Amino acid sequence: MNALQHWIQTPAAAAVGWTLVHFVWQGAVIALALALVLGALRDSRARYAAACASLAAMFAAPLATLELLWPAAVAPLAHGVHLAARVPWPPPAGAAVSAPAAANPWCAWLAPVWFAGVLGMCAWRAAGWFAARRIRTAGVCPPAPQWEARFAELATALRVARPVRLLESSLAEVPLAIGFLRPVILLPVGLAAGLRTGQVEALLLHELAHIRRADYLVNLLQAAIEGLLFYHPAVWWVSGVIRAERENCCDDIVVRVRGDARGYAATLASLETARSRPPQPLLAAVGGRLIHRVRRLTNPPQARAASAPLASAIVALATVAMALLLWHARPAAAAPPAQQPAPAAAPQAAAAPQQQKPVEHHLVEEIPTEPAPPPPLTGPYLKWMNEDVAYIITDAERAAFKRLQTDPEREHFIEQFWLRRDPTPGTPENEFKEEHYRRIAYANDHFASGIPGWKTDRGRIYIVYGPPDEIEDHAAAGASPHSQQWLYRYIEGVGRNVIVEFQANAAGEFRMTMDPRNVFASMEPGELYAIVEVQPDRTAMIRIPLGESGGLYVVYGQVMKDGALVETFQQESVMSDFRKGIALAPGKYQLIVATRNGRGEGKRGVVEFTVK
Repeated sequence: MNALQHWIQTPAAAAVGWTLVHFVWQGAVIALALALVLGALRDSRARYAAACASLAAMFAAPLATLELLWPAAVAPLAHGVHLAARVPWPPPAGAAVSAPAAANPWCAWLAPVWFAGVLGMCAWRAAGWFAARRIRTAGVCPPAPQWEARFAELATALRVARPVRLLESSLAEVPLAIGFLRPVILLPVGLAAGLRTGQVEALLLHELAHIRRADYLVNLLQAAIEGLLFYHPAVWWVSGVIRAERENCCDDIVVRVRGDARGYAATLASLETARSRPPQPLLAAVGGRLIHRVRRLTNPPQARAASAPLASAIVALATVAMALLLWHARPAAAAPPAQQPAPAAAPQAAAAPQQQKPVEHHLVEEIPTEPAPPPPLTGPYLKWMNEDVAYIITDAERAAFKRLQTDPEREHFIEQFWLRRDPTPGTPENEFKEEHYRRIAYANDHFASGIPGWKTDRGRIYIVYGPPDEIEDHAAAGASPHSQQWLYRYIEGVGRNVIVEFQANAAGEFRMTMDPRNVFASMEPGELYAIVEVQPDRTAMIRIPLGESGGLYVVYGQVMKDGALVETFQQESVMSDFRKGIALAPGKYQLIVATRNGRGEGKRGVVEFTVK
């Protein structure tokens, strides 16, 4: 519960809530537009396409709204930190930093209520899907051989490309089409014996028309949109139009193939006694409003159904009511500027002779003033930005923090800064924050050398990446100059077995010889020659000619696969040839290698190879 309350207070919850509210009027507008279009269309295919386009627009409208309401810039997380909450940073210039959810608690609570409704709809759809699977597999048997042959002829006549199976089912009460990749038509047991041959063929043509038009796939997508936008009556009305026009399209195909509309209508009427409500994933021959289908086949189409404008009017009235509710729910502080008292006229203007002239036809227009620049950071806030979080704050966050005007805004920013990096939101402890300050304290205690420890190269690497897995100190071996090599077995975004080397200068301060993230940046590409030989045991043997033996070379390498880093290495060599073996899984790889000699000169090369 604490985690839910914490999320409700985030701008993300408010953005989702306002998206749901805005879709009330958006869905009403789309439904009204569809009602007007349906009044002008008579062809079932055109009406079906218009209804599908309207439902797609209903799905796209909240996505576009959420894109507009969602925070324009979410501060990137620090390296290796999991997402805790999405907070809109940086805020607009000159804007006060406040949580929208706190200003609109009722709106923010719509998000979890909507999500609970979506889960309920998913459970309902899942139950229908399992029921459809049961109908498809339980109590089925092949039909008579003559019907299998006739069914193949009907499929060929209707130009159905994909293979379709015909089965008799003891559970189905009416003909059903189910499945998209492997479609099946289920015929109730005994239906072929109870109806004339032509009537059964008409019903089979109707189900084949569903498969030819890929209606099953469209029906699944339609059900998914219904589950996401379940709360809006216009969605269900549009979805009902789609299902009705889908059946009309298939009826038109049957009539076009057989040419007997009244006979087909009589066939549909004969199935009314066996009418049932199949699970949602199924397409039944008696789907839609059967009485309207029969009337449409036997009589010319009506001028316009009365349900469309009626449903649109109801939705429009609901929209107006919601708009009035939102208008009256606004806080008093949000009054328009026109209600504010007008500023007093300047004394000089009052004494001017121009005041004697009539001015009732002139409009006084206020010239907007530029917002005052933010005051410079001082004291603890400057120290927090430039010392405490100097290595983990992003450029966007730094710019946003500098734009803040007041101390309460800065305090709120700092609170949200740590909250975004908290791996366990909703708990009193913030493990990331505690670990970060522990690293700073450790760096100041162990790496200070004339400057604070957090400012040194070792301090920076320690604060950003944490303690190394291994440290090799060459001072114990009498090496000169004194150097250390820190081994990190894995650094996200950098690689595995990353070695960071530090060398001490004359003042005893350790300087990093090469940033592990930029090891190849200062070397010329395409100058280094490397050979990769793949052994039978899938070991890639790397050989790099270095030149004359006796010189000290540092060899860096990265092995990439499909753009992802697989292995890194950094080794010193005094031999004329550098050799290294790496065991790899089958696949295509890219080796990026670089060398640096004792004079600081570097070369770089790229080799592509395949491990089978």
